[in-house]
Amino acid sequence: MLANQTKILNEEFADLQKRSTQHYRSWKRGHEEKWRLLIDAYLWWRKAREIEGYLDALYSKMGIKWQKRKQKSRTSSR
Repeated sequence: MLANQTKILNEEFADLQKRSTQHYRSWKRGHEEKWRLLIDAYLWWRKAREIEGYLDALYSKMGIKWQKRKQKSRTSSR
């Protein structure tokens, strides 16, 4: 009886290992893709902000709401 239970537990454990490995690989690919997408979006934004009024017009057209932030002065007194 104990040998049979041990065999079943070993098979279940092997299945868990296999499934968790597959899940981890899938998660890792997705995680890396999210970072690539974030980096690509940031680099696109950097290029887009160089064209005066482009982002304001695009945001208005797409219905995106935003708040302009005040630029900190680089010559601020400390």
